[in-house]
Amino acid sequence: MKKPSVFYSIGARVGGQGLSLVAQMAGEALTNKNMLEQLLCYGETGRVNVENVNRIYFQPAKLFSHLPSKYYYSMKRAWMDWRASHYLKHSRADIFHGWTHEALRSIRVAKSKGMLTILERGNTHPLFSQKILEEEYGIYG
Repeated sequence: MKKPSVFYSIGARVGGQGLSLVAQMAGEALTNKNMLEQLLCYGETGRVNVENVNRIYFQPAKLFSHLPSKYYYSMKRAWMDWRASHYLKHSRADIFHGWTHEALRSIRVAKSKGMLTILERGNTHPLFSQKILEEEYGIYG
């Protein structure tokens, strides 16, 4: 039986800290299992032992990096989503794995091709976080 292949997309450099490290570990695990078709990212640190990395070097949002972060990061994520959706049109992967805030268009393309889609969120939803924090503040004053 053929192993499923994965198209993994993240709007960050791979191999750094935080989500970048999570992406590195996922890419390495998928590579070790011969399941990674492509990992699309904004670059990598050079410490990444992942095959099939496709780096997006040009990012038009950088032209607007002087804007408040809520605008800049929204544009950066939209660009990653647009690029990933373009690559997905030509992909032969069985699974698309993307991250919240940068995968809506990509998921639509993946679903139109019959791919299984995985949307990863690196944190809880803000309303859920608020609820938990309020409960803890109530307990501990």
